[in-house]
Amino acid sequence: MDIQNRKDLLIEHENERKRQWKIRNDLMDKFNRLKDSGPSDWEANKNEFEMAMRYAESDKKSFIQMVESILNDINEKIMQGEEKVKKATVKSRDKLSDMTEELKVKKNELQERLDEVRKDSGEKWKEVKHWFIEKSKTAKEYFQSLIL
Repeated sequence: MDIQNRKDLLIEHENERKRQWKIRNDLMDKFNRLKDSGPSDWEANKNEFEMAMRYAESDKKSFIQMVESILNDINEKIMQGEEKVKKATVKSRDKLSDMTEELKVKKNELQERLDEVRKDSGEKWKEVKHWFIEKSKTAKEYFQSLIL
């Protein structure tokens, strides 16, 4: 093995170590929030922790399936939001419309990253996992605000 290949291998191992460390820290943070949560926020913290565990343990195929499921949920919420906009009063219509449009932007961003993972034959999906967890959490917060 030549020097450049060794350097590339070392860089790859270091990047993987950093990704694993980030996943570990994220899981610890979510576990601590779950452990310290009260009755009002326990369910949300439990769901976040479980989602992080599923992503941490997943392979590429199951990761793609989970992301597709989340995107399907987002599509459903977008349609519900659009229906609510049609029926809303003038006062709340603009707010609901803005929230629905923001959710569409988040969904498109998530979809683009999923498409990148599908096209990549390497290990890019591992890099996307942590990013996706945070972005999907943000999108789920929009879900909650659309369920008025």
